[in-house]
Amino acid sequence: MEQEKGAPGTVITSFYIPGEEGISEYWRRHKSTVASLELARLLAALRKLTGYLGMNVGSIIWEGMKSPEETSAIILDPSQVRGKYPVPASKTDYVVGVTVREAYRRIEWSEKAEQLAGEQAGKLEAPQRHKFQQYLEIAERIYLDTLANRSVLGLYAEVARGNDFNRAQKHFLPPPSVEELLHLWWLLAADRCGCKYQEGFSVKTWEQATAEQAALYGEPLRLLNSIIGRLLNECPSRRSVLERCHYRSELYMEIWPSFLDIVKFWPADRQAALMEGEGEPYPYREPAARISAATLRAIEAALAESQDLTAEVKRVCEGDEGTVTIKTGKIILPLEEKLDRQLYLHLKAGLRQRCRQRNVISRGLKSGKIDPRRLYRAPLTGEVFLYKKAVYEMDHDIVLLIDASGSMVGPKWKNAQRVFYALYEALQELNRDTSVFAYNEAFDICYLTELSRKGRLYTVVPRGKTASGEAIIATVLMLKQRERRRRPLLIHITDGASNWGSEVRHAIEYCRKAHMGLITLGLGCSKESRSELKREYGDQVRFIDDIKTLPRKFAELVARGTRLY
Repeated sequence: MEQEKGAPGTVITSFYIPGEEGISEYWRRHKSTVASLELARLLAALRKLTGYLGMNVGSIIWEGMKSPEETSAIILDPSQVRGKYPVPASKTDYVVGVTVREAYRRIEWSEKAEQLAGEQAGKLEAPQRHKFQQYLEIAERIYLDTLANRSVLGLYAEVARGNDFNRAQKHFLPPPSVEELLHLWWLLAADRCGCKYQEGFSVKTWEQATAEQAALYGEPLRLLNSIIGRLLNECPSRRSVLERCHYRSELYMEIWPSFLDIVKFWPADRQAALMEGEGEPYPYREPAARISAATLRAIEAALAESQDLTAEVKRVCEGDEGTVTIKTGKIILPLEEKLDRQLYLHLKAGLRQRCRQRNVISRGLKSGKIDPRRLYRAPLTGEVFLYKKAVYEMDHDIVLLIDASGSMVGPKWKNAQRVFYALYEALQELNRDTSVFAYNEAFDICYLTELSRKGRLYTVVPRGKTASGEAIIATVLMLKQRERRRRPLLIHITDGASNWGSEVRHAIEYCRKAHMGLITLGLGCSKESRSELKREYGDQVRFIDDIKTLPRKFAELVARGTRLY
């Protein structure tokens, strides 16, 4: 608590609230004092955060919630954050760190790396197998934490690592034990400074170290740390995930025989000691209370605020059995792609040639061109000038619909972002009602997300299958809910034909009935994709092989759409 001095009486200017000193306090503002709403909002924040990391993260749920059957969901323990609402920042930091670690575990295929190492190790006796699993688990944790250390997420990984170490430390057997050794390795090798593993184990590297621990663990830690440099620097440089899995498994197996020779007769942990009839059992702890069914339903309802358009789309598709679930998406990311100025200027010039031009005249100015109609004001105010400006207007509201499915991952998506960013900026100057939507798939649901919000453009993570038919129909449905001065023209940008959901012919027919133009733009299409797109869209598809031809072809498409619709 801080107090002002010099004023009569004592004035309290701020309070110190234990637990609110966490890193997440700087950015987390969407909170609630209601338990179900706060847990839902925290879960939504975690999902949005992991969206920055990449694909294959999977769903993130609280324990007890419904898990998607087709994915290994990240299941979080709610007991770590329950008790006080809003959740204190220190607890939020911990759950963010755990989520980041588990997200990287799925992105980097940790289970595959452990499986490959297990195949190389061959058959092991039960005690050795248990130690081997402990070794692989901690080695992977080190790798995952070092990946997090490459960004600000390393701060949260450090909080989670410290909390997990302190919790495990309460149950360590007296030295020497494999569990304590491996946790000390994790603590030192994954440190954010990236240099502690190069130093010998001592009080300098870990303040709580004793002389006995330094003598027992010094040599095995040097052996374990001998692979950390390559794990930190060489492994991430491998291009594919599978290559990195193979590299890690070989790295772990390189020192495993020597490590096993050192710890062969050491107890693994308290659980292994109990199985051998030694050691004391774990102290009894009351199991944490589970979240009630009513609270879980409230959390799921709060998370399901996105608009479900499935029923309306099915009516349009006339009961097509292939129609899939489609909802509006909420998770957007900042667009990091820089604006291609040359492409933007060429698009702007090409579109102006296809637009209507009208003059806007500002009169009664103090400078500019003399206005004959205002000369009588010369001796009075001197405001006898005018300014004439040419304004370009489009006959249609252009709406861009971007395919953000899994086939767009990599250079294709980078190129697509370059294109729709330049298009949006060029169109914005001619029509303020320009909109950009993107569609992708996750957990058998097609998500339609609006990327243009309040004059700014965002992006999404490309993933999943391509449900072009549902996306086009849903976009038209959303546009019909809004008041527009001009008739919309929908430009669909994709790299291939629809491979999921209803037939595209339903979408084409619905656009025709709604008197809404639809033109598909093929970007980076293969020969097979071209044939499929021509079969689906007929003469309503055009292909862009070279970005340099985009300004001319796009202007022609807009003019053609204006004439047809």
